Amino acid sequence: MIVFRLFSGRLGRSLACSVGLLVALSAACAPTGTAQVEVVRAFDPAAGEHPEAVVRGPDGTIYVGLHEAAALYVRDAGGDERTVVIDGAPAGTRVNGLALLDDTLFAAVRADDEDFAGVWRFDDAGAARVVTLPAGAGLNGMDSLEADGLLFITDDQGAILRVRPDVGEVVRWAEGAWLEPTDPGGYGAASYGANGIAVQEDAVSVSLPAHGKIVRLPILADGSAGEREETYPDVGVVDDFGFGPDGTLLGAALEDDEVVLVGEDGERVVLAARGDGVDQPTDVVFGVDENEAWVSNGAFWRLVEPLSPSLMRITW
Repeated sequence: MIVFRLFSGRLGRSLACSVGLLVALSAACAPTGTAQVEVVRAFDPAAGEHPEAVVRGPDGTIYVGLHEAAALYVRDAGGDERTVVIDGAPAGTRVNGLALLDDTLFAAVRADDEDFAGVWRFDDAGAARVVTLPAGAGLNGMDSLEADGLLFITDDQGAILRVRPDVGEVVRWAEGAWLEPTDPGGYGAASYGANGIAVQEDAVSVSLPAHGKIVRLPILADGSAGEREETYPDVGVVDDFGFGPDGTLLGAALEDDEVVLVGEDGERVVLAARGDGVDQPTDVVFGVDENEAWVSNGAFWRLVEPLSPSLMRITW
């Protein structure tokens, strides 16, 4: 599969294409400008501020989960910032997946302490746990199904959980070896099974970094999971991701230090890469405008180069 690198070239409108070569990505792929990459906020790796997830609210507010700092960074549309911390969280407590449900921000918090593992609500009053989940569970990505008041959470040890936060109900919606890591005790992509997640009205899609795949499961009429199917062939190691209106996948290619667009046929466009400041991206989300994306750069490890965790904005 050919990879077209566009981070120093010209990008298409909305879900960008490359000089007409990747027409399959979008019917409207005429290049319209040069990508601009901006680091909106640099974080402190020494304080455990490694962004793991990014969510955009309908009013333009950006929420970033700070992985090992057990905190949520909030930036409103006017640029005002604040950070909400989970008080008393022990070392190793990680704010992972984020999702909005009825304008309320929820986080999947991964912890070895039974008093902290679970789903937390963040609001003006601070942070509060609303659903208890097992200590040590591999809580990772999260997304919401607004119409049904549900949250879906990946457990990278081999499951997808369905959570109803208003009543605390938890269901193991899908599970199996296909959701498990290929090397549970290893390092890097092989140590992660179900990871990123995107929920649509009729389906749940998850990324499987250990397998280099995106898998889609229909939501059946009774709410259960249907037969899985592989989509976006040869997508590679994608952490979290989202979909454009035409089905194009916007993904955080963590091990490649790239932000990518992938068509349903597997064709791939690189929007930004390491040379633009991308540093182990963990999540991506489209902005208010169709030619804007926000990126959380986790920057977890480097052998030589300094770590650069950040919130990044890409426009084109």
